[in-house]
Amino acid sequence: MSIFRASLLTGRTAFVTGGGSGIGQRVAERFAEHGARVVLVGRKREKLDAAASGIRAAGGTAEAAALDVRDYSAVEDALRRTHERFGEIDIVLCAAAGNFPALVTAMSANGFKALIDIDLLGTFNTCRAAYEFLPQARRFGAEHFSQPRHYADCRPVACLCRQGRSRDAHEDAGR
Repeated sequence: MSIFRASLLTGRTAFVTGGGSGIGQRVAERFAEHGARVVLVGRKREKLDAAASGIRAAGGTAEAAALDVRDYSAVEDALRRTHERFGEIDIVLCAAAGNFPALVTAMSANGFKALIDIDLLGTFNTCRAAYEFLPQARRFGAEHFSQPRHYADCRPVACLCRQGRSRDAHEDAGR
């Protein structure tokens, strides 16, 4: 059961990084439940295929794109293919994250760099590459990459947002 209309996202396309598991997968499933076509992005083809199959089995439209969000050209190519297949991309969810639970003293410098590259660089790569495929994006300049002055001035906006400890928040929400 949902508080939203079943057809709320009909005709919309969602590009979801980290869509093969965790929060990204669950949000992609909700998008599809409400009619969106979803493209699941992640590094592990098997997880992506399983998640996409589950969405299709429930009546949704889902495709998978196996790539590393740290690779800008791979992200850009996946977005271009999504646009060619479905048209404008209405929703971009950056849920890909490096989760290496460890004490800071047990984490190597390379491990920390990988986490930062996935979480920050991957989010930047996705938002930056997606900008040209967002509705109306070509009509407005880069100056609109900020919060609208008031809510009546809403336009599609690409922005960087990362919430710390999202896995803990997700687990707490289930309790």
